[in-house]
Parts: sequence; C-alpha cells; structure tokens
Amino acid sequence: MKLTKILPSIFVLLFIVTNTSAQNEIGFMSGSSHFATDYGERFLFKSNVGGNIGPGFGIIHYLTFTDYRYRWNGRTNYWTEHFRLRNEISFMSADLDHFGKYVDESQTSLEDNKLRAMYGKTSVINVGTQLEWHIRNIEDCGA
Repeated sequence: MKLTKILPSIFVLLFIVTNTSAQNEIGFMSGSSHFATDYGERFLFKSNVGGNIGPGFGIIHYLTFTDYRYRWNGRTNYWTEHFRLRNEISFMSADLDHFGKYVDESQTSLEDNKLRAMYGKTSVINVGTQLEWHIRNIEDCGA
C-alpha cells in the first residue's frame, strides 16, 4: 500500500479512539533541515552547518489528557497533569555535495576530480509517537 493511503487512516483512527476528555492539538512545522554526512571537509563550517541543507516540513498531533477548563472542584491525577502523547509525521530532504580545499578548482589531482564528481541526494520520512513528560503541570501552560 502507498504511504499516502495509510497516513490519513491513521489520523482518523487517532481522533476516533481518543475519549472525549482528551484534548487534541494539531500543529504544522516547516523550515530547513541539515544532514551531517561524510560529504565535505571535517571542521569546515560550510560542510558542517552551511551546506547540505534542504527543506523540511511536517504535522504534529498532541493528545493531552488534562482539561484546560477551570473547575473549582476538578479532580486530576499526576498522569493527566504531566504526560501527553505526541504523534509526528515529517519529511526532510537535501542535496549533498563536497565543500573545502580538496574540491577547489585549483586542485587537479585524480582524487580531487573524483571528489568534485561526487554528489548525492537524501530524503527522510519520520513517522512516530512519543510519550512526553512535563516537569510543570500542563494546565499551567494552557489557555
């Protein structure tokens, strides 16, 4: 089965399975992603930070078991006050290239030519669920 057919079904199941006392929160993320690889020269800023970057985006779903509505007689427990589930689906990709003095045009050896000819592309799809523990009460940060 294709991943695009499975993912919407998973999200629908998450909303159906959760009980009415749970709070669902959805967020979106986007930005750049960096891949630390063997491409490039060690300790070179462009290889380690400035190069080999690409787009990244995803969807985050939080399932919080606490009730943000204030009730003077509300009873809670440690689980609902400090734990929540996070579901995430994200995609990142980048073009990989060599940087540094060994691929400079002034270098003309066979090995330097081989390094200049090397390039790559990578993509990562991350699907996962985490259990988050918060030191402070989640209700203190709520609306």
